[in-house]
Amino acid sequence: MRKKLIPFKKIIFLESKIKQSNVFEKMNSKKKIFNSKLIDKGFYDGSLKSVDFFKIKNKNLEIGLGKTSFFDMLFLKEIGKKLSPSLAVNAIIEVEGHIIFIRRDENVYSSGNKIDFPAGLVPKDKTPLKRLKNRIKEDLGLEESKIVLERLIPCAIDTDDCSFNLFFKMNYKGNKKEIEDFFEKNFETKKPFLVKKDKISTFFKKNDKPIFFEILKYI
Repeated sequence: MRKKLIPFKKIIFLESKIKQSNVFEKMNSKKKIFNSKLIDKGFYDGSLKSVDFFKIKNKNLEIGLGKTSFFDMLFLKEIGKKLSPSLAVNAIIEVEGHIIFIRRDENVYSSGNKIDFPAGLVPKDKTPLKRLKNRIKEDLGLEESKIVLERLIPCAIDTDDCSFNLFFKMNYKGNKKEIEDFFEKNFETKKPFLVKKDKISTFFKKNDKPIFFEILKYI
């Protein structure tokens, strides 16, 4: 997976007026079959925020937000093309000097690596933070009241895997034993796990590092 790190001082969201080109006119039948397979697997389509353009201006990251479709994004990835990347948000959650990691059930990334942070694509009708809080609930089972936002990490990551990623540093309102007991009780498989911050660089094997391992230098 190609990854481009984009340091910034602050983010400015702009409304994009770029119109996505229609690449489906000659592939309508193939796309219908593809969509049906996704529905059979339990996926549902939805409108997502897309990053139609971005640039650094006076150390600020200006992002032009448009919209795309989840199924369209996956179909274009399948045929080797893509529209603008979807906006994604990631939570780096700390508890008593440890960072929480998860393992994905599905093969989300083209690299095949399943170690990740709680994360999700941002729907068109939700703010990045609202989506992230929902995703923390989905990935970890933690209520919003247990998580405190610390800061937006001043670096984004653009990938060739159809996502443009923002990262938020957060803290868990509790102790390490409490959250480990919670994970033990509520997860039979793919259990979230904690790694001490100063051990992260040596904890993971070369081919088993988190997808966005590079962002950890900013915490």
